[in-house]
Amino acid sequence: VADYTQDSVYLYNESGTRLRTFVNTNLNGPNTGGIEVGSDGTLYVVGSESNQVVRFNLATGAFLGSFPVAQFPVGLEIGPDGLLYVASSGLNSVSRYDPATGAPLGTLFQATFPRDIEFGPDGDLYAATDGRIVRYDFATNQV
Repeated sequence: VADYTQDSVYLYNESGTRLRTFVNTNLNGPNTGGIEVGSDGTLYVVGSESNQVVRFNLATGAFLGSFPVAQFPVGLEIGPDGLLYVASSGLNSVSRYDPATGAPLGTLFQATFPRDIEFGPDGDLYAATDGRIVRYDFATNQV
């Protein structure tokens, strides 16, 4: 679980008991936002006020690096294509990044204040925005 005010990610057991602080993200202030685990065992943590994604080894907690992302990112998701998708409330957009290098791969779509994003079982990307859910259809490349 990510703690925005303490810049930390906590480890919990199945019954909901907090076991320990897994990592301190060191994102310089209240900032830790969404978290996601890649298929390679990398933990990705978005820094909402630092405008970056920080990577950690999920097994050891070792810091693996960071990269800049769009303004005020709050949500992120690893797509079925292996790319990292980031919701930027500051730029009202959802963008793609290479999770290994952090290279920006362009804006996918614009949406008003996107907060959380998830891929559905249909393979489309859903974004919780300001008052509605937006669906991005990859077959048509349209919202």
